[in-house]
Amino acid sequence: MSNLVSVLFDKDSGSLKLGNSQGGSGPLPNSSMVLGYHHIQATVVNTWTVHHNFNTNKLIVAGVFDVNNKVIIPDEIEMIDTNNVIIRFGAPMSGTANLALFL
Repeated sequence: MSNLVSVLFDKDSGSLKLGNSQGGSGPLPNSSMVLGYHHIQATVVNTWTVHHNFNTNKLIVAGVFDVNNKVIIPDEIEMIDTNNVIIRFGAPMSGTANLALFL
């Protein structure tokens, strides 16, 4: 799949790079900064409210995980305003959400 991309952290330079399916990497295009937010949802609920405080309506990348660090797919992720995201599930869940904003 040629449209899969991984984000790599170069510990020597402290920079983020994009990787591709062939193992190559390069600097993030048109991006000078990445903001991140780690949300812990300890209570088992259908709807997680995440207050990230990025103050933007740009596209946010989200990774959502259960308490065993397995990826879970939410039914919906909605940006309700410039600082908050709602993550909805069909059944009650707890776990973590990692949000990233590429500036």
